[in-house]
Amino acid sequence: MDRDITAALGTMGAVLVCDSSGFTATTRRRGILHFLGLLIRSYELTIPLVTRHRGTLIKNEADNLIAIFEGPEDAVRCAVAVQEAHRASNASADPDDHFHVCIGVDYGHFLRLSDDVFGDAVNVAYKLGEDLAGRGEIVVTEAVARAVAGSFHTVSLGTPDVGHIALAVYRIEPPPS
Repeated sequence: MDRDITAALGTMGAVLVCDSSGFTATTRRRGILHFLGLLIRSYELTIPLVTRHRGTLIKNEADNLIAIFEGPEDAVRCAVAVQEAHRASNASADPDDHFHVCIGVDYGHFLRLSDDVFGDAVNVAYKLGEDLAGRGEIVVTEAVARAVAGSFHTVSLGTPDVGHIALAVYRIEPPPS
C-alpha cells in the first residue's frame, strides 16, 4: 500500500519553510494584533516571491509558510529574495515594526495531497527553519548545498541533531551588498 500511495502522490522536490523570529517576545511586548499586522506584511512580501521563483505555496498558517519547488536552485533563490525583501522592508520601518524570518530548505521525496505535503523533506525543512536557522538566516541540507554550490556560497554548520537525526547542514551566505 505504501508503494501504491507513494507512486500516486509522491514527488521529488525542494521544500521551503519560513518561520518568524521573535513571535513570543513581540506579542508579549506589543500584543497579538500588532504581530498579526507584521505577519500579514510578511506574507505580502513572501507569497509573490514564491510565485516569481516558480514555487507553489502550500499553506501559510500561524507564523509559518511552506512552499514547494521543482528543484533546490529556485527554492534557494526564493529564500534569498525573501530575506532581501524583509531586510529592505525593515530598513524603512520603525524598529518595533521589524519582522524577521528564519528559513529552512530541504530537497527530497514527499507526498503531495490536495492542500498539504508530508514526508521526510517536509519534516527536515520545518526543523531547519524553526529550530536551526537564526533570524535572517537560510539553513539547508547537504543535498541542497551541493545542488546550489555553483550559485551560492555555503558555510557548513556541522551535523547537528535535526529531529533526532544527525544531518549535515549549511547556511546560505547572503550575497554581497
